Amino acid sequence: MNHEDIAKFIQSLHDADLKMTAEDIADTLWLALQMAEKDEVPFTSLPHDPLPLITTKPPEPSLPYEFPSHHPEPENTTEARGEVYLPTRKQSTEHKTHRGGKSARMPAAPALRGFLPLGRALRPLRRRGISRKGFVLNEQATAHRIAEMKKRLWLPVLEHAPVRYFDLALVIDQSASMIFWQQTIAELRTHLERLGAFRDIRVWQMTTDEEDSVRLYAGARPITAEQPIHNPRELIDPTRRRLIIVITDCISPAWYSGKVQEVLEIWGRKNLVTLLQMLPQRLWPRTALCASEAVEISATAPGTANIRLKMPVFQMRTANKLAIPIPVVTLDRGVLTPWVRMALGIESAKVAGIIFPDNLRSIFAAAVPGQNEDEAFSPQLRVQDFQAAAPPAARKLARLLTATPVITLPIVHVIQQTMLSESEASQVHVAEVFLGGLLREVARNGTTVQPEYIEYEFLPGIKEELERALPRPDKYQVLREVSAFMENRLGFSHSFLGLVATPNLSEDFSISEESRPFAKILARVWRRLGGEYNQLADLLEQRLDGHSSGTDTIVTPITTSTTEYKEEVRIETFLSPLFMAADRKGKQSTSVVCPSCFKEIYPGNCRIVIGDTGKVVRDVPAPRDWFNLGRTRNNPEKITLQQYIQESRQRECTNCGYRLPYNIERVDHNITFAVVGDVFSGKSHYIASLVHQLKENWINALNEQTDLMCLTPGVEEAFIKDQLNTVFGKKHILPVTAPSVDERADPLIYHLAVSISPQRPPTSANLMIYNASGEDFREERLVQFARFVFNKGAFVFVADPVMIPSIFDQLPLFLQANIQKTLGPIVRRRAADVLSTTLSLFERYHGYPEGSALKETPVAVMLSKADLLKYDPRINHYTFTKKPPPSTDFSLEDIDEVDLEVRDFLRHYQQGDLIAATHGLKQVKFFAASATGEPPDENGNFRHIGPYRCLDPVFWILYRFGIIEAKL
Repeated sequence: MNHEDIAKFIQSLHDADLKMTAEDIADTLWLALQMAEKDEVPFTSLPHDPLPLITTKPPEPSLPYEFPSHHPEPENTTEARGEVYLPTRKQSTEHKTHRGGKSARMPAAPALRGFLPLGRALRPLRRRGISRKGFVLNEQATAHRIAEMKKRLWLPVLEHAPVRYFDLALVIDQSASMIFWQQTIAELRTHLERLGAFRDIRVWQMTTDEEDSVRLYAGARPITAEQPIHNPRELIDPTRRRLIIVITDCISPAWYSGKVQEVLEIWGRKNLVTLLQMLPQRLWPRTALCASEAVEISATAPGTANIRLKMPVFQMRTANKLAIPIPVVTLDRGVLTPWVRMALGIESAKVAGIIFPDNLRSIFAAAVPGQNEDEAFSPQLRVQDFQAAAPPAARKLARLLTATPVITLPIVHVIQQTMLSESEASQVHVAEVFLGGLLREVARNGTTVQPEYIEYEFLPGIKEELERALPRPDKYQVLREVSAFMENRLGFSHSFLGLVATPNLSEDFSISEESRPFAKILARVWRRLGGEYNQLADLLEQRLDGHSSGTDTIVTPITTSTTEYKEEVRIETFLSPLFMAADRKGKQSTSVVCPSCFKEIYPGNCRIVIGDTGKVVRDVPAPRDWFNLGRTRNNPEKITLQQYIQESRQRECTNCGYRLPYNIERVDHNITFAVVGDVFSGKSHYIASLVHQLKENWINALNEQTDLMCLTPGVEEAFIKDQLNTVFGKKHILPVTAPSVDERADPLIYHLAVSISPQRPPTSANLMIYNASGEDFREERLVQFARFVFNKGAFVFVADPVMIPSIFDQLPLFLQANIQKTLGPIVRRRAADVLSTTLSLFERYHGYPEGSALKETPVAVMLSKADLLKYDPRINHYTFTKKPPPSTDFSLEDIDEVDLEVRDFLRHYQQGDLIAATHGLKQVKFFAASATGEPPDENGNFRHIGPYRCLDPVFWILYRFGIIEAKL
């Protein structure tokens, strides 16, 4: 295609008033080229060896579906004749050999009409649940987290995948009588999949034609001898989130013998089983449902199994092993709506159901007519019996069928679509006609069970009886409407194949009178296909006009098959000389990290407020005032200690509004104390004892050299009330820390000022103590709810010796029982896992290589609950098992001795992986401490509270930061 052709094509589109963009035109041309490469076949001559015909015996190989098909010319050609036909067992004697054929796709009418009301009834089933196994990536939250981490740490945010609450198992009864519902069931399945109400839809097939057995097959493909038979228990879902719908008409032998009911009872004990009866309720007395008892059913929970369904007591009259209520529904919105409400557990919804008795075989033994009795009916009696029981629409359909030379299900659907009103075009009427004793099967292809391959005819004398009530104009209208329908709807997705023999142009053939309507359809179809099919259409129309005699040509319609110390709190109001000296230091930073949201901010750009009133003392410059923004950023206004003490003057974080420590930009060190550990490891008790010892022991003894002031009085007030008062006042254990639901933190911040010598200025530090639940230190939650671990500070890893089996087993039995009672079940998780996970994420966040020394980050690994170790006689000589002498000096020798003892202890109890996890770290020490001095009793109470060695990790960390000096 050259440029001129493309220009002409664009001009043609413009002349046709088709508004297409350049991209649309390019896509159209590309698609045309692709189609030409695959589908276009140049016409040279008609094939000389056409496709084989369908006869009473299946062809070898099976029916091809490609067209057009070209085969090489055989050496010996014989005179060919074109035949258009239907498969029949009564093959003409003239059909001695197979002839070639062309296949053309023609539409079939939909068997399930008006699904929109049914879809509206089923729409509430779109209820969503949370997947127990699947997770999905929250792209927006992941991108937000990566941006917050400044691309330092790339971790996905995973959420439980939202899934549909129910999945669906469609069990299709594959009895002989269900063959008329195949297209309806296929369309129903397609509509259910498009509805999107179920997590998954699986199709199962159940054969019920044998009286003493029921076989279950997976999938919707035709059943073959090679297919494995499945156990009915495979359909059971222990989570009870599966709905099992059995599609049936309840008239096959296994329904009357009770074998199907046994399978339903197996499913109904675990899941909700429902019968989808294809026949209307007025016909149920003529099925196996006639022996059942009608009940009214309701449910109290979604997906309630049948055995737990509620029904009135007075209706429980057939109490037996099979007496489980089974809901029965039809393809009617008025019936499906209450069933959907019941399936969702709405107790007010009442659904009609049944209970089968256990003696079905004896009940129906005398009700089955004999063969001779059945054959004794005359055609007149059969027609009279049918007309007496059938509704007008079914009677009308039976009469119209007498006007078509062939009776197949696709043709019946076409007649319904074109000749009957919407209220009359129900598949129920088709079943009533086919099961009304009027028709019999004429031909079935032995290789398949597809209903569209089967031809039917009226029993002798029946057609004549029905024809009498069919006006002649209606007879011809049937043929005209069927022809027009298939011609106008050519190319629809619901289609059947019209097979026709393809003769040579020079050869003669003829068309029988009864096949002429379908030959006309085929000629119009070929005319619309174009290409070589135009010549075929010409040939066929010539034969139609000439009425030549010869071998009959017949069209075959074949349908293709279409998921809580003290209660009072006192804020320090004295102006300590140490604090005043530290406050006069001129060092300041232009950027800091917010202790709450962990975002980097500029104190100079934060507004200053008075804490009690919220009055703004200094506001933030306007975003477009670049000069003032830069000036205030580089020279933040200073908040003095006196201003903070007297006015509670503080800055607000520009990102989250958190009230920042007044000196955050001038203090020597902002140290994050991240206390990390698993659930029940004793982190909260340790922090309570740590703060208690800092305030009551160490600081009070050294008040001439050290001062400590809380910069978060509101947080400390709550901490004293909830933590210190519980442990040191009430002498009771603390409750388990609940997992966080807020990404922002609210740390306990103390301002520490230490004077090493009178000649040197004091060193100051803000100690920011964080605590979190053990669950928050798991990898999937740490980045979101324990982000403080990424701040450059210090780690205190708390390892619980109770989680070591050999330690726990050495404890007295009463103590084991007390621990289990107060702490709950022991869930053993190695402390090395928590340590490794946290250090790995810390390295990745800061861009350090794996196994980095972390030279600027002290890591203290501490055994908690050291008082429990006294029960091991082997380690009674260890230093860390005894309370240290009262001294305020920090001894580095004592720290090193404890470090060696704890390492030896861990190796002895096969916890070397905890030591191995710290290999390569530049600053790491092992400690042991007891937050209470003794374990609690069975009621969670302590007799005495005597914490010891809780300050050891903090002393060492402060020493590593150069804040305090050690005694050598």
